Amino acid sequence: MADENWKISEDQAEQLYTWIATIPFSKPKKNLTRNFSDAVLMAEVLKVYYPRFVDLHNYVPANNLTTKKENWNILNRKVFSKINMKLSKDMINQLANSQPGVAEHLLLELRSKILKNSDHSNALCNEKEKDSAEDDAFLLNETRNIFSLLLSKGVEDADTSRTQAMSQSIKPEDVVPRHVCTQLKQELRAKDDIISTLNCKVAYLENAMKVKDLRISNLASQILQNAVDSEQLAKNQTNEALSKPRTRAFNIPEKMKPEE
Repeated sequence: MADENWKISEDQAEQLYTWIATIPFSKPKKNLTRNFSDAVLMAEVLKVYYPRFVDLHNYVPANNLTTKKENWNILNRKVFSKINMKLSKDMINQLANSQPGVAEHLLLELRSKILKNSDHSNALCNEKEKDSAEDDAFLLNETRNIFSLLLSKGVEDADTSRTQAMSQSIKPEDVVPRHVCTQLKQELRAKDDIISTLNCKVAYLENAMKVKDLRISNLASQILQNAVDSEQLAKNQTNEALSKPRTRAFNIPEKMKPEE
């Protein structure tokens, strides 16, 4: 991927932000350069369009450079390499270091690839629908031919009547088109992927809540312990002051001193 010039036009920026606004993210995306630097949001984008390649739990939100690079390397190896968009080490460094314009450039290139794949998929889908319709018609004719063959072989009257009725009752709409089954399966897989994504997000939030609860509990224990220590210190100081003997110093005049 070329990385000489990361500037994008106003039209490209408008297209990019319009597209990004349609994708649900786990955190705000006000600054693409900064928010995409740890690769987590990029993984969430790829999860929408390439759900089979992305496991969101592999990517940890991070502020340190080492973890950010590790996230990008995993994403590069497991996803970008499989969709022919492998990133260079230099680009990964720039993404992790929040180099201005790099994330936008990568997102635009990804969007372009997704649109091309979508057009190709639609063309294939139309061809499959045409083939499927021909197959359905062929299956229907073959079924009717089988019933006609049974009639011509001298089936008994009762069976003949039943066979004739079945043959006449078969209609094209009774045969489930193959493309309908395929579409339903694809929709089911897509919904399963969405459910899996939401489950990952729920698990992440539950873990975050546990960490916060533990932190609150530790702070509460520290506050209580500090109060107990302060009270005990005050008691010790009071007891120490009361235990000291009260003595007075008397000065003996020189005249009253005994003679040696």
